[in-house]
Amino acid sequence: VNPHQLLFGINQGAIYPDIRIEHAKQIREMDLDGYKREYMVYVPESIRNQENIPTVYVMAGNTQTDRVFFDATSWWQVADDYGFMIVLPCEQFNSAVDLTWNITGYQQGSATATSDDVAFLKKGIAEVDQNYSTDTTRRYVTGQSFGSMWTNFCAVYMSDYFAAFGSTSGPIDFAIDENAGTSKVPVWLFAGYL
Repeated sequence: VNPHQLLFGINQGAIYPDIRIEHAKQIREMDLDGYKREYMVYVPESIRNQENIPTVYVMAGNTQTDRVFFDATSWWQVADDYGFMIVLPCEQFNSAVDLTWNITGYQQGSATATSDDVAFLKKGIAEVDQNYSTDTTRRYVTGQSFGSMWTNFCAVYMSDYFAAFGSTSGPIDFAIDENAGTSKVPVWLFAGYL
């Protein structure tokens, strides 16, 4: 990693050797209510034949695609080092200049974001669990900035899907309603500066 390429701790230069070739094969697409959605899956070579693989869902910050965030944050290296797979759901493209999350019903994201990201994440989880040998008791979610807000939303409203939550730079900024879960779950949030 070139330390001169770091911005807010995120590498701004590509460092994964063959992202265009190897992991373009792992980009999954789905149609959801008339919208084309995608997510990227990365399974380190060292665990590809294992069963009960722990999975970390990585939520990109606003205006970041799964492909950009995969390489810029080096989550692939962490997965290689610690033996887990990662899934990077992609934000919704609303126009050429509008790429964001839409956490339906909670005033999150762009006014033009109309695809239901909660339904997208739930359908993505079901597909990943069906197509890979995942351990559903070791499913985690993390995110940065707006992806962190998404992570914290999941801690409140989707605690039955994930074992723990950890994110940076994005607290909950909406009122929590009666649909919130009641489970106590591990949550780690880093918000500050270096």
